[in-house]
Amino acid sequence: MDIKYINEFKYLFDFTDTKRYLFVYGGRGSGKSYQIALSVVMKLLAAKNVKFLLVRSFLKDVVNSQVEQIKQVLDDFNLHKFFKFDRTTKTFTAKGTGSCTKNAGTRESMSIKSMAEITDAWVEEFDQIASDDFVNIDGTVRSKKTKLPNKIILSFNACSDEAFAATFLRSQVMQPVSNCITMSSNSLAHHSTYKINKHLDKQYINSLLQLEKLSPNFYNRYVLGEFIQDSTGAVFSEGFLRFGSVPNLRGLIYWDPAFGTKEGDYSSAVKLSTDGKFIYINEVILSQDLYHEVFNKVIAMCDNTHRILCIDGWFTQKGYHTSFFANEFYRVKKMIIPEFPRVKVDQAIPIIQSIWNSNKIIFDKNLQYLSYWNELKSQLLSFKGKKETAKGKHDDFPDALICGIVMLIKKNLFNNRYNILINKSIE
Repeated sequence: MDIKYINEFKYLFDFTDTKRYLFVYGGRGSGKSYQIALSVVMKLLAAKNVKFLLVRSFLKDVVNSQVEQIKQVLDDFNLHKFFKFDRTTKTFTAKGTGSCTKNAGTRESMSIKSMAEITDAWVEEFDQIASDDFVNIDGTVRSKKTKLPNKIILSFNACSDEAFAATFLRSQVMQPVSNCITMSSNSLAHHSTYKINKHLDKQYINSLLQLEKLSPNFYNRYVLGEFIQDSTGAVFSEGFLRFGSVPNLRGLIYWDPAFGTKEGDYSSAVKLSTDGKFIYINEVILSQDLYHEVFNKVIAMCDNTHRILCIDGWFTQKGYHTSFFANEFYRVKKMIIPEFPRVKVDQAIPIIQSIWNSNKIIFDKNLQYLSYWNELKSQLLSFKGKKETAKGKHDDFPDALICGIVMLIKKNLFNNRYNILINKSIE
């Protein structure tokens, strides 16, 4: 069987090599996820008793990313006939060898430690995995039922220089080098960019190159995959907080309601407009009133240029809340709340931060006189991401702001150069 691969990733197919950790990281478009999926398929076909664990933070992310990548490989090389796919567990089994995949989410209730006979693991978005979760994964990959060495593939894009993924990489490979493969006795690290992927079309490459002019720092991090230093960790710097006379252009409203799941939570709504070059914050709500009372204020925000209402938790809070909001919104405004994807805030942060630091976000000058402006500003300037603020600080307003901007980009209302990267931030 003649399976082609990008030559720089050939180490993924050396199943007899004894290096345990394979760090596959770098910028967008290098083809690393596809090549890893291809290597998983080939290992399942090559040996008996392989049990390959596919891991991300959430199980549904495994299904939407790694499982889909493997399906794409099977499509591209007409290999479906060699596999059985379990539609319930979303796992693959090679018919000839009996080798299979298993799926796990580190933030799910299931215990990875209890999984038996795991021979290998592919941890995607490794920069999103906590150190104690990785310890559990590392301890689980130990089965000797196959004669091949156990391997853990750790794939990720850019991340903070202080993140666990970066520190663990340096602990295993002392001096990782950009656009190169570096090795130690137990590990291999491969940094790659789009430049090695000969399968990319010219339009995609040109879109990546345009980002260098749009935001050099953003380009260095997300296209070249360079580590960045986080001195404070804050997403929004006060130096880029801008005010002005804001036009009421075409846009949308994003509402993050408080359903009483956390004591002291605020409902926050943001009305955003854009001319394609700048993002204007027309109105903001931050309230601890009951959600149905806040909903009346949100409805009042809607006008002829803001006919799109996105509600956080639309899919996670199904049932009464969904039908109540949809029916009321249609009754009052004769508009339907559209379906929209969930925003993964922490993955969207670098994109939003780039826009913020480019002075592209402008607040209506009158917002400074709101009675709750100090709370809004405090939440905004102390926000360090969902993981950090979950420990105490409120993140209601920055959460709604980030999600609202992501939806502006997704709906092609704001600068379409960001569209090539925004898909990592939604599902």
